[in-house]
Amino acid sequence: MIDFDAEIEQVLDGPPSRLAFRAVCAALLRAGCPERLVSRCEVRLASWPDEVREASWSWLAALKAGHSKPTWRLVRSLSPQSVRNGTVDPALPDPRSCAEVRGVTRLDLGWYASEQLEVLAATLDHWENLRSVRIGGLTGSDGELVARIAGHEALTRLESLSLVGVDEDMWHFKKPPFSPPEGRTWQLRHVGLRAPDLVHLLGSGRVPNLRSVDVLVCSAQEALDLAARPELARLDRLAIGFRCGKNGRQPLWKPYFGNVIDEDDDAAEAFFARADLTGLRSLVVRGTPMGLGREGLGERGVEAIVAGGVLRRLTELTLELLPVGDAAIARVLDAIDAERMEKLVLTDLVATDRTATALAAAGVLPRLRHLDLSRCRLGAEGARELAAGVRLPALEPPRPQRS
Repeated sequence: MIDFDAEIEQVLDGPPSRLAFRAVCAALLRAGCPERLVSRCEVRLASWPDEVREASWSWLAALKAGHSKPTWRLVRSLSPQSVRNGTVDPALPDPRSCAEVRGVTRLDLGWYASEQLEVLAATLDHWENLRSVRIGGLTGSDGELVARIAGHEALTRLESLSLVGVDEDMWHFKKPPFSPPEGRTWQLRHVGLRAPDLVHLLGSGRVPNLRSVDVLVCSAQEALDLAARPELARLDRLAIGFRCGKNGRQPLWKPYFGNVIDEDDDAAEAFFARADLTGLRSLVVRGTPMGLGREGLGERGVEAIVAGGVLRRLTELTLELLPVGDAAIARVLDAIDAERMEKLVLTDLVATDRTATALAAAGVLPRLRHLDLSRCRLGAEGARELAAGVRLPALEPPRPQRS
């Protein structure tokens, strides 16, 4: 006989993940979902991040067809967009008629999800436990829906609202403005917005608790306007993408260095020379993919980050999809505080074995828990140099990917 209690306890004692959550729910269903066991899982799962307590696509599809599960009461997160090519996305459930989703705290609507956003705009007041909303790929045609969302009193309950991410390139669509009217103070701790909307929101005084920002800057003037906001000093995390120009040229699907955008370098210089980032502990700077290369700010922009002095204060740094090589990366590694750094991500850069040599020069990074050098150009010699020359006593094993 299968001991479902022991099976569930074994999963609950392990690291939280979406896969682990599904394993718990599957075991509960096979056990017949006795109330004592469901209640015990409810208590144990309270310490897990809400984002891993996600209903799978199949649950949402079944719910749309009228089939529910007792384990819905354990769900806290929904991502209704299917990752399967050719599979229709299930509609976002309406909490007024669908009791199963009333405990949800986090919605990730996915990309170009106008239909899902329309449902949310009509029902936002009824998601009583909702604390986080994310959507990507907004276009100008979504302007009316974004305006409706901006006027909702329910936004005062949210802790995270992401309408723009630094993984967007701004090549094809203009973003609708997000201009909430004056009103009550919000509880937001994280936002993802275009720079002009972020400047407006910071200046409104409505987000005194804001500590984390994803922002796209599309001109040097936007960089100057954003850098002038004193509220930036309260941030402990900033993810920024400069989208001030574009090139688009590439060899026909062959690896190449990438395209340095001078306008992005100009904006980076304007921003990092003036912004007060004294509270910052985590910085993400991301360019955009271009074929088998990358496009965005180059060595001059990286030098502006170094000269601004922010790197010495960071515990987490991510540079991704930037057309910069070993010399610029070495300047970054020389500017960080090896004694403080806990997470270092240098991905999809033009980094060779010389970067491994620069990293090995640190000797030991005593607090580094996470190191990512993926999609760079390190070879066997660089890997050997890292293994032999860098001590990483706090390094953690890789976390499981989203399934």
